[in-house]
Amino acid sequence: MPARAGIEHARRAARDLVEHYGITEPDHIAIEDLAFRRGLTIYEAPLVGAVAQLINPRWGRPKLLLSERLVEHDVRRFTIAHDLGHYVLEHPSRSLVELCDPLARGPERSGERYEELEANAFASEVLMPERLVRAECVGVPVSLAPALRIAHRFRVSPRAAAIRFTELTDAACAAVLSERGVVRWTAPSATFRSSIPSGKPLDPRSIAWAYFAGGASTREAQHVPTAAWIEPEAPVSLLEHSIASFDRGVVLTMLWALPVALAATPHVAA
Repeated sequence: MPARAGIEHARRAARDLVEHYGITEPDHIAIEDLAFRRGLTIYEAPLVGAVAQLINPRWGRPKLLLSERLVEHDVRRFTIAHDLGHYVLEHPSRSLVELCDPLARGPERSGERYEELEANAFASEVLMPERLVRAECVGVPVSLAPALRIAHRFRVSPRAAAIRFTELTDAACAAVLSERGVVRWTAPSATFRSSIPSGKPLDPRSIAWAYFAGGASTREAQHVPTAAWIEPEAPVSLLEHSIASFDRGVVLTMLWALPVALAATPHVAA
């Protein structure tokens, strides 16, 4: 199944689950209960080399093992939703040999990378259902503020919420996570036309770079030179809103590309 079709199939499966259990409020999304109702029993285990492992035997109740090191509530919720996605979407699991010995893990199966994307799409739709989140993503000034509100309401990480915002907004924007002064990943909206590759060193003109250089901070989105991040296909003005997680050594950024004609008096949100 092509990547885009597979991801949409995963989202439909998640929407079906949300509708089946009558989820109409963020507080209804009890992901461990949903996993149990769909047949998964969750255990904590001293896993090596993984934060979770889905065991789906031919006979008997399937199990989801969670690492004892997985203590952050928002990460735990997304991990459970992700592996519930693998289970609901009937992705093939690893062999018993590989499950028992991480060192025996063979090369990546054909399609495994797409399965991870599908499981992420499923988790995002279950934990942040579109019909409950869309109002936070449409018709609002682009900054990290909407993502932080989503993270608080739906008990997910700011990273997951920022990605969800870019999935649902019509604005030309991109969420970027940086680590050790380089781009780790980028999640662009459908209308963001420029590429920011993983591994790209941060430009000293960006706000994100300032965090790594000396811990500078700002509470608002600010204009930055467009070339600090992208080489646009058309003239645009770029707004950047970055926040740092110093204990994790990462910076989360939201970029907003505005046509120059509209950028003279932009509506900027803190």
